[in-house]
Amino acid sequence: MDMVDYDQARFEEIAAKYRAFTAQLDLHDVHCIPLSALNGDMFTREGTHAPRVEKEFEATLCWLAETPLDRNRKYLIKHTTRMAKCLFSRLDFRVDVNTLEQHPTDKLNMNDIARVAMKTAQPLVFDSYADDRATGSFIIIDEASNNTVAAGMIVQSSLTSSAQ
Repeated sequence: MDMVDYDQARFEEIAAKYRAFTAQLDLHDVHCIPLSALNGDMFTREGTHAPRVEKEFEATLCWLAETPLDRNRKYLIKHTTRMAKCLFSRLDFRVDVNTLEQHPTDKLNMNDIARVAMKTAQPLVFDSYADDRATGSFIIIDEASNNTVAAGMIVQSSLTSSAQ
């Protein structure tokens, strides 16, 4: 538990009430664990397929806005239930949708599809889109207008790509 405003006495009080409730349902093997999930936090199980928790990742992005991507400004990323400020640290290439060829680019216009590297202000808990569509996708929001300007699919963490 994150220990912010954690109170053991309050936890015991809630646990006792919960045990009394579950006893009425004839459920007696009940264990209470103090956990906190605020502001889009995610619970996960440790294992070989555990999601990444990072501030940097690479993604395939479709730019939806009429206004081109401005790499000098910050945007908001909405990933699962979490919102965070983000910026585009790199534009790797744009995909020609007619030939599927990859072309170097320094800008994205409406309907462009590109591979990008992103940085977020807070860590995100994510999987690659190939592993889990729900935790591997996101949208980008213009802070000023609150319009959705892009949709993306996480390819891999930036740490994974730099290790290769």
